[in-house]
Amino acid sequence: MEYIEAKGEKLPFSDREFDLVITDNVLDHTESPGKILSEARRVLTSGGIMYLRVNVYHFWGRFIRMMMELTVIDKGHPFTFSSKKLTTMAENHGFHILSSNRASFFASWKKDWSRAFAGNRKALIQALFCVSRAHHELLLRRLPYQV
Repeated sequence: MEYIEAKGEKLPFSDREFDLVITDNVLDHTESPGKILSEARRVLTSGGIMYLRVNVYHFWGRFIRMMMELTVIDKGHPFTFSSKKLTTMAENHGFHILSSNRASFFASWKKDWSRAFAGNRKALIQALFCVSRAHHELLLRRLPYQV
């Protein structure tokens, strides 16, 4: 395996160079999630596959995350996604959803409580304010044309 350091918004690869692109917990940390998806689509072969995993929040969680970011309590996540926003964005960037799997918010909330009882203060705040995040995994196929 060869690691290449590059910005996801401007990948240093030729068009249709890869059969598979893996993006794991990236979109919420980037300057432009849409550009990341466009670049992934560009470097994928026609019919190529993209594995995409992102932390998602329910409505209340997105609101609290936004407030935490605005007040610089927890900076570093320029974007906060819901499952609907994530799937719509993928479809709007020329991908067909082959599979979609979102972890349960309730299970994530229970996990935050467990981490809180073990002394994790951030997990305690997340559990108290019901701001638990869940992973949403998408398996996408590059459509042969841009939607």
